[in-house]
Amino acid sequence: MTDHPQAQIEADADVPTIRIVRDFAASPAQLYRAHTDPDLYARWVGPNDETTRIEVWDCRTGGSWAFSNVRGDESYSFHGCFHEISPTRLVQTFTFDGWPDGVSLETLTFTDLGDGRTRLTAQSLVDSFAGRDQWLASGMDVGVNDGSSTTCSPKSERETMITTCLWFQGDLDAALARYESLFDDFEVSSRNRMGPDEPAMLASWRMNGTEFRAISQPADSQFNESMSLSVTCEDQAEADRLWYGLIAGGGEESMCGWLKDPYGLSWQITPKRLYELLSDPNPARAAAAQNTMLSQHRIVVSELEAAADQAS
Repeated sequence: MTDHPQAQIEADADVPTIRIVRDFAASPAQLYRAHTDPDLYARWVGPNDETTRIEVWDCRTGGSWAFSNVRGDESYSFHGCFHEISPTRLVQTFTFDGWPDGVSLETLTFTDLGDGRTRLTAQSLVDSFAGRDQWLASGMDVGVNDGSSTTCSPKSERETMITTCLWFQGDLDAALARYESLFDDFEVSSRNRMGPDEPAMLASWRMNGTEFRAISQPADSQFNESMSLSVTCEDQAEADRLWYGLIAGGGEESMCGWLKDPYGLSWQITPKRLYELLSDPNPARAAAAQNTMLSQHRIVVSELEAAADQAS
């Protein structure tokens, strides 16, 4: 059976179509997930030097999708509709917003080759040969080969991952905006809505190197202190910035560096100096710092150090 380490991209001489064929060391179910799960799709689609941000993802027959690819200050957006969703075949429209009249109809099939390999065949029908040739000249081969290379690695799709999933009560967009304003290392990889003007129902993001997912829908389940996000801060200034930034607009202070943000999520905001004092080799200094901490709401390092020094 012919193998395709790189995607084979062909143009039909008689019909304005583009046909892409590539084989993968993955099962049909894995390729299906890579095209229907928004988090996997954001990781899978190329080019490699761009970040994909999912904006709408209603993956069902009759649903719609939209995403943007971002490179530096440049952004390119795309949208379409799902016409057929099945484990072996997907049919959808595809439009680059920069060419709003250039709608293509895409049919993707997943063929099981055995031995853990699957052939992906994607055929795109456009409205004219000129439009077809414009797509071919756009550099699409880079995106196809870069993106597909992620799925070529069985590890990337088979690796077991653990991600914290949080349930918000319908206020996910506001929460993400708040967290993005406070953490420099913050990036939303997907945000799913039922429509372009609807609030986010699902989202995935990275915050200070940790991956999160969230559901947003009113429910009986509420956040409580049995689950919190613990942030170790470099100094007092950083701890104060996060403390006041997370509480602002309806949050609540608690004890020992704990707080609830306006969305009910609990946080522990701790200067790293606290841990140094609590592990002081002098038991009297460590105990004095701990007793002072137990009386604090916001952790104040100067008070902890003063208590430790007094006990020396």
